[in-house]
Amino acid sequence: MRMFYTLTILVIFIISNQTIFAKPIPELKLQQRTFHLGHLLQLQNKQYKASNREYYEYLRTTSMSSGIDVINKGGIDPQQPHTSDEIYYIINGSGSIKIANQSRSVKTGDLIYVAKNIPHHFYDITAKLIVLVMMAPPEQTPNILFLYDKHLNNQEIANILNVDINTVSQIVKKYKELGHL
Repeated sequence: MRMFYTLTILVIFIISNQTIFAKPIPELKLQQRTFHLGHLLQLQNKQYKASNREYYEYLRTTSMSSGIDVINKGGIDPQQPHTSDEIYYIINGSGSIKIANQSRSVKTGDLIYVAKNIPHHFYDITAKLIVLVMMAPPEQTPNILFLYDKHLNNQEIANILNVDINTVSQIVKKYKELGHL
């Protein structure tokens, strides 16, 4: 059961030389990289203590992004619909997920697909959820939060990322309401 802490994720792909705003890993010309889950959880915990943000993005390329999301028992999932298709792998924990108007329970080992722009969120977290999140193409929320932390306004962020101003405004508003900004 404790094997999930030693789970190693191998990601093989090629990154183009495009500007990346949020740089979760220093090697930008990566062709192959192995990530140790225990180390990723330490980095996620460090980020959470510094910013109160549960989601830690450890990988971003021009074609995909991936991160670790940790939601404590009884916690709140602040998700908004994304502009990316997503796959969630429940590394550990249990709770429920609502996708559009359908709900189902989730537990360790479950794999969940959510299409882009579909409202969804985890709820009724009965045991701390540790979730591997994979998005394609990469989600803009981490870049929006990164630029917001640099004191740019919503319109400047929208212009830089070439994202609709309403999307930026909704994400910033939601994260402010949750006390994450």
